[in-house]
Amino acid sequence: MRLKSFAIVAALALSTAISGCSTIGSRLFTNDYGAVTDAGYQLPRIPIEKVPARFHRQEVDYDTKEKPGTIIVDTQNKFLYFVEGDGLAIRYGIGVGREGFEWHGTARIALKREWPTWTPPSQMIKRQPELAKFAGGMEPGLKNP
Repeated sequence: MRLKSFAIVAALALSTAISGCSTIGSRLFTNDYGAVTDAGYQLPRIPIEKVPARFHRQEVDYDTKEKPGTIIVDTQNKFLYFVEGDGLAIRYGIGVGREGFEWHGTARIALKREWPTWTPPSQMIKRQPELAKFAGGMEPGLKNP
């Protein structure tokens, strides 16, 4: 399921970004994709060797006026930047939604939860009726987007 893959990549990227990996220079973090346990869930090793190196997590020069801790998503180039400050950011390769479902603008994360229940919006259920079984929410776990 493409949505699942995107969600896993995004979640891993965000959780890794927030954990704070700061090193000066353009450093690849290629060796940091092994199996891990998070809140009791066993996450499998990511076969990073199948991912082009430009999409591996790495620290890059990134000039922005945004404050450290800001997350910038570049959907066109499929990158997420976690701003560190002093002209640096951690860059992640990401998956993006299907054409026609793009979002742009600025948003503030108002609520954050570990391993939340996922509920597809009614518009999504209309497009994908097979998701109706999750109208009341999908329990946390590895299959949860």
